[in-house]
Amino acid sequence: MIHGAHQQWCGNERAGLGVVSQTLQQRVQQRQGRGQDPSEADVAVLQRQLQFDEPLSADEQVGAIVCRTDDPALDIAALAARWQAAPR
Repeated sequence: MIHGAHQQWCGNERAGLGVVSQTLQQRVQQRQGRGQDPSEADVAVLQRQLQFDEPLSADEQVGAIVCRTDDPALDIAALAARWQAAPR
């Protein structure tokens, strides 16, 4: 799920994986730093998950809406419109 939820994919281009990995690592570290994270998953667990990250299949890409959640210019209204217009 990391793949679809947290990464900008342009076709099959995976150039952003390093940036996304850093963002996810920072989020895990911030949650752990607050001391209120009910998850026992730490950065090591995240790294293990990223080792097995796979691109979406062609069938999955049809229904997938991906975005960079760390992009300050993320247009939530446009994202919602894409979701509403997506084939079901």
